Amino acid sequence: MIYGYISPYQDSDPGQWGEVNLKSIQNQITSQPEADTLVVHINSGGGDVSEGFAIHDVLKATGKKIITQIEGMCASIATVIALAGEERYMTTNSEFMIHCPMMWGGGTADDLQNQADELLKIEDKVLNFYVQKTGSDKEAIQAMMKAETWLTSDQAKELGFITDVMVTMKAVATLNQKQDTMTQMTSEEFDKKWDEKSEGFFSKIMTLIKGKAKMITLTVADGTILDFGDAVEDESQIVVGSTATVDGSPAEGEYVLTDGRTLVFTAGAITDIVEAKEEETVDTLKAQLAEKDKEIADLKEAKATVDGELTTMKKEVSTLQEEFKTFKSTMKTDLGIEEPGTRKTNSSGEEVRKPFK
Repeated sequence: MIYGYISPYQDSDPGQWGEVNLKSIQNQITSQPEADTLVVHINSGGGDVSEGFAIHDVLKATGKKIITQIEGMCASIATVIALAGEERYMTTNSEFMIHCPMMWGGGTADDLQNQADELLKIEDKVLNFYVQKTGSDKEAIQAMMKAETWLTSDQAKELGFITDVMVTMKAVATLNQKQDTMTQMTSEEFDKKWDEKSEGFFSKIMTLIKGKAKMITLTVADGTILDFGDAVEDESQIVVGSTATVDGSPAEGEYVLTDGRTLVFTAGAITDIVEAKEEETVDTLKAQLAEKDKEIADLKEAKATVDGELTTMKKEVSTLQEEFKTFKSTMKTDLGIEEPGTRKTNSSGEEVRKPFK
């Protein structure tokens, strides 16, 4: 992972400062001694020239196959590291920038002249490196460096800086079109079918859940939730090199999507996306449908139990109401309170009231 400024300071944990150095790259390499291929993920605006060339040389010296993947930005000396790859990829919306090296200094006229001479040597070194790696015309590359040129993924490929543009993927649910009894089904249609089977009861619950769902998470076939964080806003942006966590820890291993594709993670980053076979896609959806049918049945059973308890409670409330009504009547009689509409008279026909005690 080369995410951040390329720094010459050999801190033990440069990542906390948003930096990468030679020591951190060496640590990443030595932590994977059994790997025969190293995938180098790059998102960097550049940094120290000497450090960049050193990282390039260390990667090449491993003797392993190097694949570089640009994910966001690859500028200045980071482009030298990118060219360490035998295979070099770049996402569609990433940027690739080349320019002449710069430095800040001071001193006498001789000091400044020496610095300028040194800069010209470095510029020539980078220029020759680009030409050797890409096979592009030297004068054309030099002109782009002096103008500080930002290249799209297609332009970088045309000039030989990368070997291919990375294709993005999108997770969708599909059924095998070759089977007469099945047709292609979108995730929205699948949800609608599910809701219809639940007779509206489960639909209300799902509406509540979906309203709180995050667009930057992806639920795989077994129910595991992959959290891609703020770097991903849409499933179409999930590509090789995208990073995700599961329950707060870096994703590791294989995760099968609802469409049958498999995302392979190493230390939290996608290292491969394996396409699904058509029969595997159908089996996955059948299993998912069976699981949801069971959930619906369980919810219906739970609803029936609640309805029964509610009926019993209504009866108990009705009984309590009758008992309370009788209790009120008894209390009025004991207290000498007449019921509305009743009168008592004496032998002379005069109305009398029972005294309150």
